[in-house]
Amino acid sequence: MIPYSDRRLDAFGGYQSGMPSPGYYRWLWRGDAASAAEAAVRGVVARLRTAGLPVSSADLVAAGTLSRGLADLRGHRTPSRTDVLDGLVGALIADDLPAPPPWITRGAIADGAHPAITAMVQVLTGDAVGRLHPDTPTPPLVGAVEAELAALGLSDGEHHLDLGDPRDQRRSAALHRLRILGIPGPRLDDGLGSVTHVRLAERWTLRRGDDWRPALIEAGAHGPGPAEAAAFVLRDRLHDADLAALAGVLFDALLCALGDLVADVLGGATGLIDSAHDLAGLARVGRTALALWRHGEAFAAAHETALLALAAAAADHAADLLYDTVHGGRAPEGAGEAVVLIRDLARHGDRADRTDLIGDVAALAVSSAPRSCAARAQASAGHSAPSTRPPRPPGAPAPTVSATG
Repeated sequence: MIPYSDRRLDAFGGYQSGMPSPGYYRWLWRGDAASAAEAAVRGVVARLRTAGLPVSSADLVAAGTLSRGLADLRGHRTPSRTDVLDGLVGALIADDLPAPPPWITRGAIADGAHPAITAMVQVLTGDAVGRLHPDTPTPPLVGAVEAELAALGLSDGEHHLDLGDPRDQRRSAALHRLRILGIPGPRLDDGLGSVTHVRLAERWTLRRGDDWRPALIEAGAHGPGPAEAAAFVLRDRLHDADLAALAGVLFDALLCALGDLVADVLGGATGLIDSAHDLAGLARVGRTALALWRHGEAFAAAHETALLALAAAAADHAADLLYDTVHGGRAPEGAGEAVVLIRDLARHGDRADRTDLIGDVAALAVSSAPRSCAARAQASAGHSAPSTRPPRPPGAPAPTVSATG
């Protein structure tokens, strides 16, 4: 059993199987069409005036006149919901509307809708929230999440986390799992950065509103605990995942402290890399692994060697693809990102074959296609003199990019 609210039930909020304007129909159920129309107009006017939008008495008279006229035209004894809404639009909005109102299209309210349209939809939606009997059974996930947050001291409010602190690492992982599950309440205000820029401090805001418990009940279908449920969602993202999606799953799995899933992703990435022809995808997964290896000491230490090996494998295959395509006269898509991966691995990977790898990047600089990006990579890696190493002949083996411990 899942408690619902008017906002979640409203078809204009995106729930296609919902009903439009549940608040209006509650007024209709408790009274009649006339009282429901009066309540709708009164609520819309109050909402607009509270927002600082001018609504005069003349506007109200015009809205009532239009609504009654539309009802007569449409054969309604008293103004219906759409009669009231259309009358308000005619009386209060003089501008052209960028899109039809949602009660015309029976769809979600459009982004950037007129403030009066937004107020009408919100007022007629209602703000009631359903309740379940205290003895109603709930999935194990609900109690598990509440117990974990209580044990970690994560109450409603703002939380500043230092990912160098083991306790804050656990708190961060708990909040990231809720983020992966799509639970409304935790909001990451600062710290996530990107897959190529990992930050070791986070700032979260936790607010458990009306949708908190319903969302937890629904997420209980994924697993009995937050770790199991988040792992289920991330594993589902792995089905038919390309390299870019795999990089995102790897990043999220590490943030959620899902060690078994991280190991599975790292183990399964090799096959995808070996068969990949997408330079941009190779670059993304390689740079993600390298960034986590470099900056993820707070949560990636257990996978340090595997992360560097993954970055090296991606760079190796990217170099192979670059050499095979660079003589066609045009830079292949993703060439710049691939060269940056090779450069970054050479600069930061603490590698025994640094000199050879930089030479490989330099060889690309004298090729016809990605000259500018490769030359910048060569210079930024500490080799300012132009390379005279010739490009690899077609069919020759690519340089090996191997990881060292």
